[in-house]
Amino acid sequence: MLSLKPIMTVLDGVVDIVDKPRTRSRARQRLLELIVSRPVERLALLHTPDEENVEAFGDELARAAGIDRATLSTQIIGASIGPHVGPGAYGAVVLWKHQ
Repeated sequence: MLSLKPIMTVLDGVVDIVDKPRTRSRARQRLLELIVSRPVERLALLHTPDEENVEAFGDELARAAGIDRATLSTQIIGASIGPHVGPGAYGAVVLWKHQ
């Protein structure tokens, strides 16, 4: 059985699956690539409450986005979304710089 980790975007109210990597490490790398595909102005990291590696991922995300780690907001995915994504989920809210 495949262990797919879907990566979804919500842009202008439209939900889309952009990738389905098979491993957690590939999913993390792909998520970073998508987030920093354009220059980042502001960024918030979202995660499920039980995620153990959130600080390390936050450091990696801030480095990849070229922002100060102190400005990266870290928030828990709430009860309305959490049951749908399951444990160990990451997400981000990104405001890209206007080009």
